[in-house]
Amino acid sequence: MHNRKLKSKNIAVVFFVMVLTLLKLQINSISAQSFILGDKIKRAEKNIIWSDKKYDRYYNFGETIAGVIDNKEGKYINLVFLDKTSKKILNTKYVDRDYYYSFTNLGYDFVYVNGLVFVKEDGKYGFVDNTGKEFIKCKYDEIREYKDGLLTVKLGDKWGFVDEKEKEIISPKYDDVDSFFEGYVKVRIGDKYGYIDKNGKVVIDIKYDDIYGFPDDLIVVGKDGKYGCIDKSEKVVIPFIYDNIIGFTTDGLAEVRKDKKIGFINKSGKEVIKIKYDEAKDFSEGLIAVKLGKKWGYVDKKGREVVSPKYDYADDFSEDLAVVKLNKKSGFIDKKGKEIISLKYDDVERFKDGLANVNIDDKWGMIDKTGKLITIPKYDSIVTFYDGMAMVWLNGKRGYIDKSGKEVITPKYDDAGLFSNDVAKVGINKKEGFIDKSGKEVIAIKYDYTDDYIEDYESNYSKGLIFVVKDNKQGLIDISGKVVLDVKYDFISKPIGNTILLQKDGKIGVLTIK
Repeated sequence: MHNRKLKSKNIAVVFFVMVLTLLKLQINSISAQSFILGDKIKRAEKNIIWSDKKYDRYYNFGETIAGVIDNKEGKYINLVFLDKTSKKILNTKYVDRDYYYSFTNLGYDFVYVNGLVFVKEDGKYGFVDNTGKEFIKCKYDEIREYKDGLLTVKLGDKWGFVDEKEKEIISPKYDDVDSFFEGYVKVRIGDKYGYIDKNGKVVIDIKYDDIYGFPDDLIVVGKDGKYGCIDKSEKVVIPFIYDNIIGFTTDGLAEVRKDKKIGFINKSGKEVIKIKYDEAKDFSEGLIAVKLGKKWGYVDKKGREVVSPKYDYADDFSEDLAVVKLNKKSGFIDKKGKEIISLKYDDVERFKDGLANVNIDDKWGMIDKTGKLITIPKYDSIVTFYDGMAMVWLNGKRGYIDKSGKEVITPKYDDAGLFSNDVAKVGINKKEGFIDKSGKEVIAIKYDYTDDYIEDYESNYSKGLIFVVKDNKQGLIDISGKVVLDVKYDFISKPIGNTILLQKDGKIGVLTIK
């Protein structure tokens, strides 16, 4: 079993392009079902199947478990697949040691998705199922992702696609491929691009310097250093006269660049917004912020300058108001350019739910849409509202305010997370726990580490359960503070399917949730 890294921070690690394992600070829904689950686990604890620890590490694959034999020598480790009693051997699989240590040294498990385990043998990649039976032979130099029933695979230096039965649907012959979208995929041969369908049929010739947008009505293509648009029959609809075309939005407009200037065209190629601006943001609430020279203003979708370029900075509109800056001061204007909240703040943030953070003399407060101060600027930082509460920093400590601006929970915590479903994770003196919106500890701040279990591989079993560590022992608590598994185990795995793997006093246990 791997040792869980006891770090109170969010982790986002990409071990393989195909899988993102995220550990979030926020907690998902804590419905009545999560408490029922906790009761089920508590009842199941007395029926744990224990056995002697025979392997160096163990992994939970739901309906099965696996042990690793690692003699620290040679090229391979041996991955032994076992039934839930951990006594019956189902299959064994040799796995390259360098691959195994590339992720276990980081504290992560085997990549396990849709009942399949991603493995590497003799430098080649493939899959076995959760019994260790070969599913996709270890013969590929790279496997990028699984989507729409197809695996993206690399054989030698060429890319193609195979199905779940390892049948080559599109033989590896391309220098690069993208992901399938609506049954089509962008491919590259040499330095030329085109599109093929799921049967491998070429639908847009592989002859363009750049291409994107298929299967839309218009496809943006690059050729001989210029960009234009073609239709699905490859007829040129918009001539190759632009330095770049960013792509059409749902409004039927595309940003184009020519001679270092920016404008917008429609699908017939008509210039709707003149190609004269130096920068442009995205459309928001019908307007787009544009920069002319050193000044920012706003243009509508018909190309009319609603607000002439006069500001040092202009942000996207949010809730009918936009942040603008002039002479190092910030405020808000409406869609007619009227200053609704005067430019008197050192910094401001966008409105959300009728409130915006404002800064004066390096201190943050909060205003409503009339400009009324809801919270006077006194905090070092304010985080946007989540679940009706905003986190605030003051003198290195964290607390919370509500939407009326009232300081509901005094800044006293060394670490804190965002509220979700009426609770938040907090820490004091390197100890962690959870509080409710009144500041009451629902899970005592006494643990060395806590982590919610919401990011499960396959199931929703774990919602509302909190993994805790104290004095190097691990346990499980529900969000009401009720102990589900006593803090006495050396290791508790994430639930996979209806199975939790445990370790205690040199024994391995399998807990089945019924």
